[in-house]
Amino acid sequence: MSLKTFGIIVYIAFIAMVTYFVATFSEASKVIDFLADRQEELLADDSKLILASNIANQHDGTDAYTLSEPLFDEMFVAVDHGIHLMIYPVALIQGNQTKNRIAILAKDIRIDDDLAVTNEDGYHDINIRITFDRDIVIGDTVENEFDETFVSIFEDATRLFLIDASMLETNTGQARIVHISISYATTLGTYTKLVGLTNSTLATTNTVDLFASSYNRELNVLTPEALDITGNYGIDDIAQNGDLYYDATLVDELNSYNWYIILYIGIEMIVVATVSYFLYFHKYVMRKVHDKQSIKQAAERKRYEEIKAEIKTHHTSDV
Repeated sequence: MSLKTFGIIVYIAFIAMVTYFVATFSEASKVIDFLADRQEELLADDSKLILASNIANQHDGTDAYTLSEPLFDEMFVAVDHGIHLMIYPVALIQGNQTKNRIAILAKDIRIDDDLAVTNEDGYHDINIRITFDRDIVIGDTVENEFDETFVSIFEDATRLFLIDASMLETNTGQARIVHISISYATTLGTYTKLVGLTNSTLATTNTVDLFASSYNRELNVLTPEALDITGNYGIDDIAQNGDLYYDATLVDELNSYNWYIILYIGIEMIVVATVSYFLYFHKYVMRKVHDKQSIKQAAERKRYEEIKAEIKTHHTSDV
């Protein structure tokens, strides 16, 4: 393989890599702006927020629906703290294929603690710990307890965590949620437990958190049957079912941002075409232009010599 051929192969691979990153950036920008442009209405409608987040998370034409009312819904209030926790089953639909998700939504989070860690934007470092009744496999990890960042949506006071129900399937049946614990980081290097929920049919309820014991912390409503929303409702007539929340416009609204991909890929193609021209074609074009100019100049010189010779011949004849 010649050095020139190798260089062309490397250049093509580089273009492919850049195209991949541009396409990824375009998709990310599409999703971010789709959600940001609807921030006010989504924060005002919990069910719509959950659907829009799931549809944006998939960003491949997948549709979604959920229950009109959450399976778990409790507002915890104390003097210095507060949190509104909701848990919804979510159905994802792509063609005739469906799958279930669990959405854990927290709103109206209030943490009045001088020791709480916040970032440069004033957002708290909030962690969600989920404990299951058996080990589940996620990638190379086999555990029954997982600590994850409770991701903010639009603002510090709103957080959303999604669980694919397929990840809960094991050889001994579907894993069930035993505990959900939500904590925030402190400057002491520790986490303070804000609130904890427990399935009392699977474990002893632990109410040691920052709220009164009178609040509902019961997760026994999260049975495999209750979470199997696609099995319970299917994909037909979901818009007319009063038990469900469905917005048929969301996927089309997300797809209306597909021009981002055309725009960014188009800009990339213009830049690539320009760079490719100067790398591989400009010198040949200039050489051709130079050759044409040389031929033209040679023809002009020849014509000049012919005219000069004619003038000299006429002058000699006149003498």
